[in-house]
Amino acid sequence: MGNPCECGLDYVRGSAEDEKYHAKLHAEYAHGPKIAVLRLLPNLGLVGEFKFHAVDITVPFDIRQKLAYAAMVACRSIPGPAGYDGTVTGDDQRLYILSAKSNVVAMVITALDTYFWKLAWGSNGSVKLMEQEALLRTSPKVARIWVAANYRRKGLATSLIIETSKHLGVDTQMLGWELPFTESGSAVVRKFSPVAFLGSCDAFTLREVLNRNNQG
Repeated sequence: MGNPCECGLDYVRGSAEDEKYHAKLHAEYAHGPKIAVLRLLPNLGLVGEFKFHAVDITVPFDIRQKLAYAAMVACRSIPGPAGYDGTVTGDDQRLYILSAKSNVVAMVITALDTYFWKLAWGSNGSVKLMEQEALLRTSPKVARIWVAANYRRKGLATSLIIETSKHLGVDTQMLGWELPFTESGSAVVRKFSPVAFLGSCDAFTLREVLNRNNQG
């Protein structure tokens, strides 16, 4: 029987191999993954004490591929796919990072989308559909947000979104947000859009989100 841990790994207590592997994953969960090629990325500025980096088509593929490990670490605590593997796609996927030395302490994944729903916040954090037809336009969306456990509740997610939107050249109010949200992800979106927001997802996922609200 495995022992569940907040880092996202079930492990067998007493197994030296399992406990060693768990210690590595838990350290990444707490402090962020250590990725040596971070030192090769340009420093685009500081957010508090942390360096801000953008990983886009200008970064060589072998470096992007190594940095994509940060998305895999985040995926352990965010349901769904990792969302970034370092390849250049037609929707201009990008990885934005805050780093401390060689550790990724926070990350945001963005992409371009052309299909957005006009949504509003209901009671208790529920989501309501404002218009039946989707809004068609090409605009950046935030697909994933993650902060290492030891750096949470310091406003890093908010600060990273602000720097990311500046780099993308759009106002934060014009960003789309990929559904479904985790509880912490929902809190971040509400900071930027406390009344209404642009949601990005297919019609099936939207229906699941709205049905979940009705059941709640």
